[in-house]
Amino acid sequence: MVDIITAFEDEKVFGSSMREQKTWSMWKVFLKTVFGLGDQITGEEFQLFKRFTGRDEKPMQQYEEIYCISGRQSGKTWICSLCCVYLAALTDFWSDKLSPGEKVILPLIAVDQKQAQQSLNYVKGILHSSPILEKRIINELTWEIELRNSVIIRVSAANWRTATRGARYIGLLLDEAAFMKDQSHEYNAEAIISSVKPALLPGGLIMAISSAHGRFGLMYSNWQESWGKEDPRVLIWRSDTSSMNPTYDKRKIERELKKDEVNAKAEYFSEWRDITGTAFPEEVIEKCIFPGRENIEPKEDTRYICFVDHASGVAGGDSFCFCIAHQDYEGEKIKFDYLGEFEPPFQPSHAIEECVNVCEDYEISHVTSDKFAKGFIAEGFEAYGFVWEPCPLSKSELYGQLLVLMNEGRVEIPDDERLLSQMRNLERTARMGGLPDSIDHPRGKNFHDDRINSLAGAAYLASERYERPEIIVLG
Repeated sequence: MVDIITAFEDEKVFGSSMREQKTWSMWKVFLKTVFGLGDQITGEEFQLFKRFTGRDEKPMQQYEEIYCISGRQSGKTWICSLCCVYLAALTDFWSDKLSPGEKVILPLIAVDQKQAQQSLNYVKGILHSSPILEKRIINELTWEIELRNSVIIRVSAANWRTATRGARYIGLLLDEAAFMKDQSHEYNAEAIISSVKPALLPGGLIMAISSAHGRFGLMYSNWQESWGKEDPRVLIWRSDTSSMNPTYDKRKIERELKKDEVNAKAEYFSEWRDITGTAFPEEVIEKCIFPGRENIEPKEDTRYICFVDHASGVAGGDSFCFCIAHQDYEGEKIKFDYLGEFEPPFQPSHAIEECVNVCEDYEISHVTSDKFAKGFIAEGFEAYGFVWEPCPLSKSELYGQLLVLMNEGRVEIPDDERLLSQMRNLERTARMGGLPDSIDHPRGKNFHDDRINSLAGAAYLASERYERPEIIVLG
């Protein structure tokens, strides 16, 4: 049996499917580690091995379970596909365990259908770019490739149908395992592994590879339990994007760090996110506060917008808040001209009337709202000749956009105690299934975000990210 590094470097096997061998040098260290080729790890490579595994002993045998946490765009999906082809086409530890006519399965499971298609494309590309490997294909279906050695490569998205009872497996590969959870939170990477393990033949391996996500789930729990331990069965590999893919633009990583440090550190540096943490870091807030800023009188030749966070006016409920803002195109700063609030109890019609009066001073005449009481809101503003239209973003998305603008230094936040308190209380929660982080105020009747929500909406509208609209009403 040819080892994976020999196959990797051979132009007739895997070498022909790669553009430049040298750019994959770190992944070669990873492969040497996974398949127990410690005698091939050089002195310089050994230092890298220790850095990314936390171990001091060279690997001398193949691991049974591999959990690789590596940065985005580091080459994970291609390496996962390469390992899939290697196990399926170039190993033979199972043939003496099969009954006549029996087939074995090698699943490569991706986080979603789009990722699965990319993985399948890589698998097919690797097989067909090698004259040796191409000859081993006997049948290709939509999501399966059957080889002459009784192996079926099965590529799919993660779902409850992923594992087939009664089949036997020579391995399991999971791509972006940290994000594998459907919207019902019923099927995840742990469940997939549990369904395959009982039917995994001796010598088979389980490889889960992913970018870092929150401090929960398969990847984090295994990292927490096994990182740096000299376990002959389980390997944890944790690396950043630039180390694994030296061709990736470092300037892009720097830009992303400035926009959203928490997200960028997870995406490119494999740092775990807290399940729930502060959405707006104090240092970011402090650099954006404009001391002494009060309402700014309207000026000629200035385009103003107004975002309204609507409320019902019921006692004990939320406030009706609206924020007027504009962008200083010379300095590209977003300035907040007016921040109004009606605390409950109040009559919504009165709040709308007062909002309209202020908006008219700033020559604002468009209204936008979400679906919350849209009939009443639309009618309320249209009665004053305003145009109504729906809001394109959710509250959480608006907070995300505000964070980006603040990290870029493009907003001047009023030194408003109530506003800043609401901003500091906002929490950022990591979500499963590849969904964006959620940003919201803590649960409880004493927590509100009406003022900061209206400001976030105004900031978004005043920026170049949304070119139409003047008032947004969000429930």
